[in-house]
Amino acid sequence: MQLTRNNLSVKLDYLCIVFENIVAQEVLEKLIWIEPQWCEIQPRTIKFKKYTRCYSVGAIHVYGDVPPSEDNPNGLGAYLSLTGAGCQELQSLLDVQRRKWHEFFSDCYDYTEGHLHTTRLDLAIDDKNEKPFFTIQQLYKKCQREEFRSRSRYYELRASRFDENDTGKTLYIGNPKSDIIYRFYDKDKEQAGKHKCELEAFGSWKRTEIQLRNSVAHAIFLQILFDHNTLSQCAFNFLNDNLNFLVEDKEQQNKSRWKTCRFWKRFLGAAESMPLSRSEKNVALHETQKWLVDGGALAILEGFHFLEKHHALGELESLQEMKKSTQFSASFADKLVTHLVLIGRQELIPLVHEQTKQAEF
Repeated sequence: MQLTRNNLSVKLDYLCIVFENIVAQEVLEKLIWIEPQWCEIQPRTIKFKKYTRCYSVGAIHVYGDVPPSEDNPNGLGAYLSLTGAGCQELQSLLDVQRRKWHEFFSDCYDYTEGHLHTTRLDLAIDDKNEKPFFTIQQLYKKCQREEFRSRSRYYELRASRFDENDTGKTLYIGNPKSDIIYRFYDKDKEQAGKHKCELEAFGSWKRTEIQLRNSVAHAIFLQILFDHNTLSQCAFNFLNDNLNFLVEDKEQQNKSRWKTCRFWKRFLGAAESMPLSRSEKNVALHETQKWLVDGGALAILEGFHFLEKHHALGELESLQEMKKSTQFSASFADKLVTHLVLIGRQELIPLVHEQTKQAEF
């Protein structure tokens, strides 16, 4: 069978949205178009949240019933949580209602007047070509040879027993604490093992998953909402901007000048650059900036500069000397890279990696 993009499909595979100014019943009635009496209602909480009940229809879960308080006298607040199965069920509902994802997102945004934020959004790309665009082993070899570029250099290959002679493989790229993680795995073997049937029953099936959290997840939500980008456009454009598998160029030390390898170029197809919404702040980096000012770190730096200027350092090192051995921690590097992604300056990401502590990856 010829390799074709017709055998690629993209779907939403995880979605979590926090609604700040409405209750669970409104999420169900006004946004999902489900009557609350259809739901199974159970006492259920979420860590660090004030929700007390969960309204469920199949795999669609809405948390709410926040106890009234002095700060929140009307008990406002709700949380939509959809796993892969939940996304499929909501997709089926939207199809019946003749709505698309961007219309559902628009209804959510308009009804709450923008008082919502997306905490997680996953996109899944399924490759069902008989001969896939790439194998997990191909990607793993690229990682081992450091022939890839992403916001994080962390990667890990995991194998799970499929049968007596074979294993299913999953490749993770991205720091586990990062807002962006990629997973590549043998979906055919996972499904065959899960359903205890022959591999041939599913045919060749390779899965690419893009897991997004916090400001990055919400930025993609806004891309779908305001630009009406399809899930396919969002997935491939995001990969085009943020993950690349390369061909080594021994004459170039700067990886940003290495060419994209052939299989990845074919997989991305006609993907375009898609800078994330610049209206979205990198909250984590803004918090670091606030700590820098409020915590007195800037005053300490100014103090060292004062001593150096007046030749009063004594046995202390100068700022210039200290800078030579200073490297970013992995967590701070993630904040910097998220900021660069949000403002469309991905070309600086390799420079951040060069100044990041190797031991923390």
